[in-house]
Amino acid sequence: MKSVTFKLNNKQFSLLNSQFSNIGKNSHIGKLAVEIAKLYFQDKYVMPNFKENINGVDLSVINNNSQEDYEIKGTADFNIAFNKLKVSSQPCHDKLVNGQILLRICDIGKQEVKLHFMKYNEDFTMEPELRWSVKKL
Repeated sequence: MKSVTFKLNNKQFSLLNSQFSNIGKNSHIGKLAVEIAKLYFQDKYVMPNFKENINGVDLSVINNNSQEDYEIKGTADFNIAFNKLKVSSQPCHDKLVNGQILLRICDIGKQEVKLHFMKYNEDFTMEPELRWSVKKL
């Protein structure tokens, strides 16, 4: 597993906090994680291009005619929190099994975050769980 620390500058941190102020909401954490990943890759590469939510891929990073796809999962926890890490769809599962990187971003809501780049069968495995939908009577 490759892990890196990434610090948002004051302007980035302020802007993201104003756009995604409710980090108690999972959808805000997920969207914020994607935006943080984009900022990280903009810092790492010269003028990368991005595609979001194409064919079940959270973020595709295009740099120098090369494309890398990522499943991005954010958490406000300081650690990976494997017990909270879920993959919801079969297509996402299949992409991860076939080599797509799972990018876990920890400390969402803080100015300094930790990015963990993980590969299936090297850093994690997946176990199926039954999930049930609750419906009003």
